Amino acid sequence: NLLKAALSDVRSDASPTDWALCALEPDGSSLRLVGKGEGGAEALAAQLSDDAVFYGLVRRTDQIDKSTTIKFVFLSFIGSALSTMKRAKVSTVKGAVSEVFAPFHAELMSATT
Repeated sequence: NLLKAALSDVRSDASPTDWALCALEPDGSSLRLVGKGEGGAEALAAQLSDDAVFYGLVRRTDQIDKSTTIKFVFLSFIGSALSTMKRAKVSTVKGAVSEVFAPFHAELMSATT
């Protein structure tokens, strides 16, 4: 599974990959890997479009005093060009999708580009 491998890559301390993004298929039945890479949330955001639903995971590394902390942020994005029916359908799969990305420390949701 490409998505599972991409998420493992984001979580790996040995990998420079710090984000992975997938799109919900139009029928809502499955997730498709859109990409993964370096550059954090900014690089992930460059992959978004207003005609789809996206879910992503970003690895955030911070230095606090002498400690390095790593946090994972789950992102969900609903494109503004989606119909009302497709937007409503998204809420029915949200729980199952967030389980794929778990565990994470924070969640961000956006509905515009």
